[in-house]
Amino acid sequence: MAKKRKSILIIEDEAAQIHALEKTFLKEGYAVHAAENGQEGFEKAKVETPDVILLDIIMPVMDGITALEKINGDDDTKHIPVIVLTNFALYEQVRPFMDQGKDHFLTKINTSLKDVVTKANTILS
Repeated sequence: MAKKRKSILIIEDEAAQIHALEKTFLKEGYAVHAAENGQEGFEKAKVETPDVILLDIIMPVMDGITALEKINGDDDTKHIPVIVLTNFALYEQVRPFMDQGKDHFLTKINTSLKDVVTKANTILS
């Protein structure tokens, strides 16, 4: 039986960041889905049920904290690990909404694309 391809949902409002992450994860063999705001991301998470979600915090329409609350509070998506990836050191603000042990936090400025892939691979192994 063929091994199921790992999938990731990137919820990010910066087109250049989405492109860089998509390219990197595609090279690693992931199926990649993207959304440009928290509302679209939550809706895609319910439909696509990715293996892992990469989530920005500061976005239009619905911010990442609200999206994280919705993802972790919904029966269809609460099992999906989330990697919060943001430019801001917002860990203390985000922590109450994270499912400790399932969700993870990285800052963009201190994290390379390779680090993000490594984190996703570690979560899924």
